[in-house]
Amino acid sequence: MPMRRSSSHARLESAVLIALTILLVFTTGHPFYPRSHGASSVSSPTSTYTLSWMGYDWDGAREETLKLNGHFLASLPTADSPQNSGLYTSFSLDISSLVVSGSNTLTFAHASWDCGTVDNVKNLEIDNQTGVVFKSSTVDPLSCTQSLTYDFNAATSSGPGGGSNSMYAMSWMGYDWDGTGEETIALNGQFVTSLPSAASPQNSATYSSFSLDISSHVVQGSNTLSITHANWDCAVSDNVKGFQISNQTGVIFSSSTVDQLGCTQSLTYHFDTTSSGSSGGGGGGGGNSGSVPILIGWGGVRLDEAAVGGGVHQPSSPTPSAVFAGESATNMELLLSKLKPLGYNIVKVSFDPSCTGSQFMSSYSATNLQRAIQIAQHFDFWIVVDYHGFTEPFTPATSSCWLNFWSGVVSQFKNSYSKIIWEPEDEPKYGFSGSACSGASACVSYLSNQYQKWINQARSLGDNHWIVVENICSFGCSLCPGGDGACPAAASGFPIVTDPLGTLSQGGRIFISLHTYMDYGSYSSSWNDATAESVAQQYYQAMLGGASKTGWPILDTESGASPLCGSCAPDTVLTGNAGYTVVTFHFVQTLTSFLDSNTAQRINWVNWPAGSWTDTPNAGIYGAMQCSSSPEGWGCALQFKST
Repeated sequence: MPMRRSSSHARLESAVLIALTILLVFTTGHPFYPRSHGASSVSSPTSTYTLSWMGYDWDGAREETLKLNGHFLASLPTADSPQNSGLYTSFSLDISSLVVSGSNTLTFAHASWDCGTVDNVKNLEIDNQTGVVFKSSTVDPLSCTQSLTYDFNAATSSGPGGGSNSMYAMSWMGYDWDGTGEETIALNGQFVTSLPSAASPQNSATYSSFSLDISSHVVQGSNTLSITHANWDCAVSDNVKGFQISNQTGVIFSSSTVDQLGCTQSLTYHFDTTSSGSSGGGGGGGGNSGSVPILIGWGGVRLDEAAVGGGVHQPSSPTPSAVFAGESATNMELLLSKLKPLGYNIVKVSFDPSCTGSQFMSSYSATNLQRAIQIAQHFDFWIVVDYHGFTEPFTPATSSCWLNFWSGVVSQFKNSYSKIIWEPEDEPKYGFSGSACSGASACVSYLSNQYQKWINQARSLGDNHWIVVENICSFGCSLCPGGDGACPAAASGFPIVTDPLGTLSQGGRIFISLHTYMDYGSYSSSWNDATAESVAQQYYQAMLGGASKTGWPILDTESGASPLCGSCAPDTVLTGNAGYTVVTFHFVQTLTSFLDSNTAQRINWVNWPAGSWTDTPNAGIYGAMQCSSSPEGWGCALQFKST
């Protein structure tokens, strides 16, 4: 726990040989003379340096950036942390790998997009194995116009340059991490840190973000990281979620599970590294870098539904938001609060194309996307970010516009949340006047090229999220008799792409998708349950064929019970966009059972629609998930295996 100074005068610690002088220089250009001085002991050959402090109002994802000797150290907090708003929160980092012999410079910079509050720093402290080597009793203001710079000298045994060739950082969300030093982290049997560094009652019964530089403890080959809980605090399980390890090249290990940590249950994660920094391996919480998360959920959410008053229909009475203090809950927040207890864990949020005519899913807004990500993160949901377009890849002009648009989006949000999934194009549509290709086969090849450009661009920007590549039959194609993807030949409609991150087992992150509906116009001549089962089976086989052909796993980003013709079918139960028939419900239930029970790898799916814009009677803000109407939405009757 940090100790406070009684004065700002220098004093000698009993076993210290590192002279540390702090100079605060503010971005206004006005220098301040040192406020405090400290000293430290000479470091041993395996010296570890830990930086700890309290940050005021550190609540926005990555709003504070720390650098040591010009090298990136961390951007904190790692995720939006509204529980930190207007409060002091404890942080701690292992800075050993970047400490050099001689002069060192540590900087704190505040994001230019958050200027309303001064995010102070206090109780700044540096430790090594022998104890506290520096502590400051000052409160230092940090804002858009005022950065912090700490200059100190150190004598280390690491030689010029210090540190290791590769930097490794771990980040996670800890639940109820509120007691001083109640969680202990060790890597390869060596103590790393105990967190939080000070009592943090604001973290009680909520998730808080943490980040550590573990570079100095990582070894080439197999690594084992453990987290243990203090035996004096057994009333609450202090869970861990969103756990990941990254290096300069990107995420090398991640866990998609919520892992319980308690007095009788520690956590162990295994990961492998090579000398070049690439890694794979498994973990107690989430499998290896080639593992595929299990995802089931709903789409049809317009991007503007992340804003208060967004969407078409509105709730009958306002509900206080659990995500944005002082606001009413948005349609998206209300939907996710409904879906999470049912076992769903993914939402698809859509916006209109920017390079062709608008549709009906609301225009793109970076502000609304940031809010949508915050809502998804609050509920620990994956979020599919869907550009709800059709023809963009198939002409040079619109393709160039499409790539340029996405470059900005990916650059802005690549570091915002680990559970983003990019969907570059909702349903690629070929065969129109002016299309650069003609015929399904030629257009699949052309589309493959366009997707490859998109993937290469995203990876070159430093993004490592999952990316959805859509089958050309999702909108319609000539490969199957029904004009859809319900036949084995539709496996040829999946674009062939590679990921610069590697194959699936090497850490590549590509999903293939085929949208699945039973169109009354195509199957009206034999409109019955037997046909529904056959169509479901054909879609399922096309997906399996596509996975085999491409080498990538499946995420069906749009599946539904609409007959695609309003009220045309004789067995219509509900009309409109979120409507369904007896036969189409049997179809989607059969398909869901196939996907849930696939033995090699459970097939992921997202149903459609659960948005506020549908014209289905009494569907309100929930679309096909409206369970209080009569008849109820078809999603309320669907049987599925939860995550």
